[in-house]
Amino acid sequence: MVIERPLRCDDSLQTLQALQSLGYVFHWQDDATIISEATREEIEPAVSINVGESGTTARLLTAVAALSPAAVTLSGAGRMLERPMQPLLDALQMLGVECSLNEGRLPIRIRGPLTRGGSVELDTSLSSQFLSALLLVAPCLEGGLQIHCRAPLSSLPYIHLTLQRMTEAGVEVHRHGPDFEVTEGPYRISSIRCEGDYSSVATLIAGALISGGQLDIGNLDPRSQQGDRTILTIAQGAGARVEWMAEDAVRVEGPSRPQAIDVDVADIPDLAPALAVVALFADQPSVLHNVERLRYKESDRLAAIIENVRLLGAQARLEGNSLWIEPGNLRPAQIVTRSDHRIAMSFALVGLRVAGVIVDDADCVGKSYPDFWRDLRRVLVPQTAAEVEPKRSGSCEASVTAISVRNSGLLPLASANLFAKNGADAGRIVLIGYRAAGKTSLAQRLSALLNWEHLETDALIEAACGLPIAAFVKERGWEAFRSRERDIVRELHDRRRVIIDCGGGLPEDECSMRLLAEGAAVIWVTAPADTIVGRLRASPHGRPALRGVEWERDVELTFAARQAVYERYAHLQVSTLLQSPDALARAIVNYLDGAV
Repeated sequence: MVIERPLRCDDSLQTLQALQSLGYVFHWQDDATIISEATREEIEPAVSINVGESGTTARLLTAVAALSPAAVTLSGAGRMLERPMQPLLDALQMLGVECSLNEGRLPIRIRGPLTRGGSVELDTSLSSQFLSALLLVAPCLEGGLQIHCRAPLSSLPYIHLTLQRMTEAGVEVHRHGPDFEVTEGPYRISSIRCEGDYSSVATLIAGALISGGQLDIGNLDPRSQQGDRTILTIAQGAGARVEWMAEDAVRVEGPSRPQAIDVDVADIPDLAPALAVVALFADQPSVLHNVERLRYKESDRLAAIIENVRLLGAQARLEGNSLWIEPGNLRPAQIVTRSDHRIAMSFALVGLRVAGVIVDDADCVGKSYPDFWRDLRRVLVPQTAAEVEPKRSGSCEASVTAISVRNSGLLPLASANLFAKNGADAGRIVLIGYRAAGKTSLAQRLSALLNWEHLETDALIEAACGLPIAAFVKERGWEAFRSRERDIVRELHDRRRVIIDCGGGLPEDECSMRLLAEGAAVIWVTAPADTIVGRLRASPHGRPALRGVEWERDVELTFAARQAVYERYAHLQVSTLLQSPDALARAIVNYLDGAV
């Protein structure tokens, strides 16, 4: 079977690794395709599987592992050790599977093989994944399986997705209210193409809502069964304009200020954090209903939302099973993610409007959206016209093709504490970025606020060679300039209490960049391409183009050549588009103080 455009995130990779442990064979044909073999390898009599923090892997693989004759031990990490498994284990025991209960939480030990079906009851009040797990293995059982759900179905859209995929694979499944009946029979499917993920892109849609910006997204199915597709309807209700531009491309234009939200999140719990952030900027208090099940996610997500809303200076209160959020005068804060990817992604959006917002454990987004920071970065670096053409994503992520929003200008690219530690210990802050991005103005303000010396590499080079840079390059060439630049960098390496304002092209010399960044706090200063072109043309210094082409093309080519270096070395990215140098400098100093 061929699986096209799978998402390479932590949860997906954890699931594939677990399946390998059970003898299933697959390989990556390329970055966008998985080939699953029809054969299975023999496995040891006892198998241990660590599902990490993936609830999806834990629940689905528990049922799949029951099909194996091996004794399978499933363990996990972090919050997964606290999340409930009991209803699924109870159902498997009814079917004859030996389960060590461990109070209904990981680690557990199960022993099959589960071969015969029949009838089983299932408590579905805590998670739809218990039902999906049983449905997926049901066709493999002799006589099929009848499932009676004892509680109202939670997250029903996920069940619809499971049934849709099973039906597409030739499985006969019927639903009668709370009862499901699955007929014994093989899966008959040769290929699956993964849809774009509404859950991932919903966070960025929320960003457009709170900033009044425009967001273009490709690789989305307008007829998808995904429950989180509701984000488009919610966005419209909050005042956004939503327009499908093509079969799989949609544009969202945020309002000047979002209207209050009143939403039942029982079937869309993954949207709750993003909606809570939108509520912080709404015109009136907002309410999310049926929030209790948020307590059983990757974190106690309900407690995490309330905690961070209050840290930011707004009000949050529970009334029964509903969460009310009242917007207020927001303040900078360090977001407590509790290692929850959706808390990290959602509350990072506050930084689009409030300077000095810090997100701890930023890497936790890898659980579901490894490229989240890359895509959010496009908010701070608007794309050139050539870069906003519709793109086709190589995975089931929705491809973000253009973003333009108002923002505070700061985007953490690495640990806030690492940034602060380097700045304090080395006494050195390094500013990198394209020339005319605004490095010098920002460096001057930082120098004044911190009482540190401002050193400009280009000025030091001009002083050393006795010529303006334009004249030096014309006379000696760029390579001679880079050589002189390396000499200056070596002299600066051991300086303390300095703000080093780098020439725009310094990052193209890997040796210089590595030496200068060693132990320093590095800030990547950005501005839109058209803004940079305008500044360069107006420059009295007559700075030469680097590649002998028109300025617009020169900026585009040069940025493409340097972007990977910027991203590799920078701890913090700042945009000079909408914030003054004074405001940015104060935000950076607050960021340093808050991180320490």
